[in-house]
Amino acid sequence: MAFNRSHARGLCNVSELTLFESSVGAELASFTAAQLKAKIVRARNLRDKQQDLLRRQKLATRARTGTKVGVSGVANQRTEQKLKLFSEVLARFEARLAAVEAASARAAVRAAAASAKKAAKPAGGKPAAKKLKARGAGFVSAQARDTSNQMQLKKSRSKPIQAHLRSAGKRSQARRDSR
Repeated sequence: MAFNRSHARGLCNVSELTLFESSVGAELASFTAAQLKAKIVRARNLRDKQQDLLRRQKLATRARTGTKVGVSGVANQRTEQKLKLFSEVLARFEARLAAVEAASARAAVRAAAASAKKAAKPAGGKPAAKKLKARGAGFVSAQARDTSNQMQLKKSRSKPIQAHLRSAGKRSQARRDSR
């Protein structure tokens, strides 16, 4: 059963109620990892306190009434409800802490990747040009030249003119044939 503010108000004192209210709503999203860890410690202490109290009450009821279960009617119902309430509060804080830590881990990975990418760039700030294999003195394959032209067109973001590339290829082929 998920507890709402009116249930919590009937069960908790003022300091416990502020902890419950900080675990629901928009306030939960604004906590840092350190604040969440402190809230987790407090919620865990309150949950453990209620758990111990419930155990002691059941033992006392068992000794008093002679039943094996240690529960008679609604004797320990309020303590059990508080135990469930603080278990829910603790679960919400732990889930939020896991989300915050996962987000910070993703940010750290992105920062590391960005710094590695920045370190891989040459000092001039431009990416290193690919060296083309030459099969002879000054020979560049038509495919490598076309790829270079296409890369230049992509960088300039202009629409490629197919006739221009075709005629450039024909002119360079004619130059090679005339040698």
